[in-house]
Amino acid sequence: MNEALLILESNQLMRHLILFKLYIEGKGESIQNVYIKESIQNLYGKEFDNHLYSRNCKYLLNKDYTNRHATHLTHKGIIYFEE
Repeated sequence: MNEALLILESNQLMRHLILFKLYIEGKGESIQNVYIKESIQNLYGKEFDNHLYSRNCKYLLNKDYTNRHATHLTHKGIIYFEE
């Protein structure tokens, strides 16, 4: 059970970091293309997992928070922060 919680927590942290970085670096606009993978890698350092990053990007796309390549937020992604 503890391992399942750790996986859940790591996924949620990664998702929030991706959304937060896109929102801040995109200045709260959905038209700004921002490439954040490198900065996320720097935050995680040796602990960065490319598979985890890709899986969370897909999750955010399925929720309609980001575009296909996680380079900008959709309108729904912006609302996530502003409500």
